[in-house]
Amino acid sequence: MQGTFQRLRRALQQGRRTFLGSYAATNPTEFFSVASEKFFSVPGELRQNHPELFDVLAEYYRVDPLRWFEGNRGTELSSALPTGTRGTVGVEPKPTTPGEALESDFIDFSCPYCSNPVSFPRPEAGKLEQCPNCLKSMIIPDSSGMPAERIPFPIRTDRLVLRRFQTLDAKDLAELMSDSTTLRYLAWNPMSLEDAEEWIAGQSRISFPKSEEYCYFAIEAVPAARVIGLVTFWFLPEEFNLAQFEIIVRPDWQRKGYATEALRGLLAYAFRGLRARRVAADCDARNLTARGLLLKAGLRQESECIQDRISPLPLGAYWERSAGKSNSPRNAKGFLVGNEAAELVS
Repeated sequence: MQGTFQRLRRALQQGRRTFLGSYAATNPTEFFSVASEKFFSVPGELRQNHPELFDVLAEYYRVDPLRWFEGNRGTELSSALPTGTRGTVGVEPKPTTPGEALESDFIDFSCPYCSNPVSFPRPEAGKLEQCPNCLKSMIIPDSSGMPAERIPFPIRTDRLVLRRFQTLDAKDLAELMSDSTTLRYLAWNPMSLEDAEEWIAGQSRISFPKSEEYCYFAIEAVPAARVIGLVTFWFLPEEFNLAQFEIIVRPDWQRKGYATEALRGLLAYAFRGLRARRVAADCDARNLTARGLLLKAGLRQESECIQDRISPLPLGAYWERSAGKSNSPRNAKGFLVGNEAAELVS
């Protein structure tokens, strides 16, 4: 089975069409899942395309699904059996060649980055997924043949660019993260120039946007060509379709509309670019400036948590304590603002 998995990945890298599809090449677990689905739903085609894999699964499950289709008119097995087998009547079935069958429960399209053919289960339509070939993130189209959407990044506003950190940003980052006023309500430690350089080097190895892993954006003021702030961003499409963020802006650049501009750019990016349903933003209850910023951007307070800090809790508990008691409709674009919950009125 491992050999079939590796051959599938090589075939996809070479741009060849495969029977199992690109989703099976995501990892060994998904490969086994897709192979098992084919084994039970289209066993004749699986045996025709991958006879060794079919034999391994038949031994593993101790069942021969080919027998289930014997004598059934119009089943996929008819194409794999000799003509006249067990009383088939009517029109002779059309033979199927290896790699030719396309199941309606998969969406076939080309990656917008590497142009290689990929395939995903239909329930993934409209969701954020990674190409199994180049590992770039994209939005799955609604049907086969439609183009997948690229992730709109970096985020650009009238005066700002929200982008990944670069090596040359180390000095600006160290100045930002060494200011006691900036760190007063945050769970960050001060950074020296050496710390900032090391931290940026580590960030360059993180693929964005990647589920269940924090990413950090530099807030660059275009007119000044310097980094004036930082955004922490986290996206969980598989569990809650939830995005979470935190914005830090240098004190000497505050009260000039830059934080509001960055926040609105993030909201548009999360809802339109990533198809997020809810967005969370941590805010210390004592930080009245940050609270005012979030409310100014169009958020509405829903509740207030008793605990001073709930970030260390698992996300499930975070969601349960903060949003579970909300009376907002299920399709609302909601936000959790620090120790408070808020909802964007669209």
